[in-house]
Amino acid sequence: MDDLNAVRDLLAAPPPSPQVSAEGRARLVASFTAQPTAPNPQVNLHLATQTSPRSRRATAEAGRRRGAPRTARWTALGVGLLGAASAVIVVITSGTAPGGPDSTTLAQPPSADASTGSSARPDAKPSARQILLAAATSVARTSANGDYWVNRVVSGSTLLAPNGKYLLEQAYSEELWASPEAGKPTWLITQFLGAKPATPEDKEAWRADGSPKTWTYPGKRIAEGGRSFVTESRTVTAAAGPREARREVAGGSLGMLTNGEPMTPDRLGKLPATPEELRDYLESVIKKQAADGNVPPLGQGRHADLRIYDMGVHIIMRFPVSPKVRAAAYRMIASLPGVTAVGEVTDPLGRRGRAVSIPRTTETGESEGVDRLVVDAETGLPLALENTAWGPSRQGAAGFSYFSYEAVKKTGWTDEKPDLPANRRGPEDAAG
Repeated sequence: MDDLNAVRDLLAAPPPSPQVSAEGRARLVASFTAQPTAPNPQVNLHLATQTSPRSRRATAEAGRRRGAPRTARWTALGVGLLGAASAVIVVITSGTAPGGPDSTTLAQPPSADASTGSSARPDAKPSARQILLAAATSVARTSANGDYWVNRVVSGSTLLAPNGKYLLEQAYSEELWASPEAGKPTWLITQFLGAKPATPEDKEAWRADGSPKTWTYPGKRIAEGGRSFVTESRTVTAAAGPREARREVAGGSLGMLTNGEPMTPDRLGKLPATPEELRDYLESVIKKQAADGNVPPLGQGRHADLRIYDMGVHIIMRFPVSPKVRAAAYRMIASLPGVTAVGEVTDPLGRRGRAVSIPRTTETGESEGVDRLVVDAETGLPLALENTAWGPSRQGAAGFSYFSYEAVKKTGWTDEKPDLPANRRGPEDAAG
């Protein structure tokens, strides 16, 4: 709970409002200057206390022993206050308090929710650091037991129609079923989910184009890293494709962290479980790959932070790492200065979550777009990674933006078995 305690210490309670302070001073002055209406006037103290960090930790520990629900703890973190941490307010009144002439009342400050002790200010919202640290604390408690680690993702993206007059939205489904046992294969199940016009405006332009059901893109020449190559032509269809399963090599790559850095179960098992060591490791990976000519050099400042952010998010979203490593990735991202809070959002699959964002820029500082990471407010598990990129102008319009996303439908360890389609192939069929 060290990180939860750190978050608590960061979330300082707000000071009393100017109105409350002014009323307190006025009543204090009045108690000394006004003529008493009865002998021996009573002076009553109404205190809303601010507990020390140690007391807050003790209160939280007592809550855990009582079985306080995780959602309540997240709610307290999310709005920037803890139930036991409230501003110190001293209000002196003359006369008799409702509880008796000598009573001392411990009261919630104005604008506080008595059920949670959280601020009711409409502008109060958690910072990016608070969102990510709370997610780390929650995700560190997730189970690491099961026959398979499964990661079921729906990804989507927009692309310009071949005639350049409207946008299409295409989607894919991908399931990775990885087993730690040597005798059980790892399966990757994929399916193309089809394409359609992205917006009502695009649908009108699509109809004007004859309402096609397929779109063919010719190959194009691309220059990258001093090398030039020609892409293959491809056809996008409105209809969904069949489910296909590919058996992966046992102990082989489960995905790429950077170009030329396949992440095997062995490598994933050695990832550091602290944010500082994890960042050091990722920076060493980038430097090694840059020396081999596979990736650009790390760079400095904001651009370097963006690359570390990308790698941290990939660890959170895609790989079968331990809960501690996933939590370390959240904490590492929380330390990056360019990450900001978005707040409550709806992800591409219609689920509610809390989001943080980071601007995407070139090495020269030019804006390319923005990334948004959405996490589940209760479990801390990732919901979606979204990217909006600025695109060139299309015919007849000032410009537009491309949108892509990865939405996680299920992630973690399970005793379930993969639902394999009839269409299967293995490593020996890769060339076929």
